[in-house]
Amino acid sequence: MTRLFGFLVLGRLERLEHLYSVGREEWIDIVLWGASKGGPFGHCHMCILKNGGKTEWTACTEEEELKLMRQQYEECGHRLYGRGEPVAFSVYLETFSYLGPAELADRRREIVERFRGEEESRMS
Repeated sequence: MTRLFGFLVLGRLERLEHLYSVGREEWIDIVLWGASKGGPFGHCHMCILKNGGKTEWTACTEEEELKLMRQQYEECGHRLYGRGEPVAFSVYLETFSYLGPAELADRRREIVERFRGEEESRMS
């Protein structure tokens, strides 16, 4: 099954390359949730070289991840999983904080607490 999945991904990649007319030495950058390879919340870049199929994984920066998380938060109407009552951004981040690498758990908590502090100071 793994081998088949690889062929499906490469087939789709070839269609993307053709669509965007990627040159010989150009990279395609795909941002996705990659957990162990990602930043504090698990998002990473999977860069694929057109010729040769070389793949490089790099973690998203904290700024990139927070931008992605904020966008998801807005799209979900400030609600967890798009359901229920609206929640603060810090609660949203905390709910998804388990998605990143274990070694970045302390950093995730720091980020969540920073947003929680900012939200509390705006409320007072």
